[in-house]
Amino acid sequence: MGATVECGAGISHPHGIGRVRRPWMADEHGDAGVDVLRAVKAALDPDNLMNPGVLIPD
Repeated sequence: MGATVECGAGISHPHGIGRVRRPWMADEHGDAGVDVLRAVKAALDPDNLMNPGVLIPD
């Protein structure tokens, strides 16, 4: 994952990668990108029922 981000590539996989990918989200998308993801998550899932803590870092 680290090598992927260092090369400027995007981390992706068809499914099941959220927990593995989470530590690199800010490196891959920047703080602003993570903030956007948090805002979208809050708008679409205000009760945090869908996969809490899986993809978006704390």
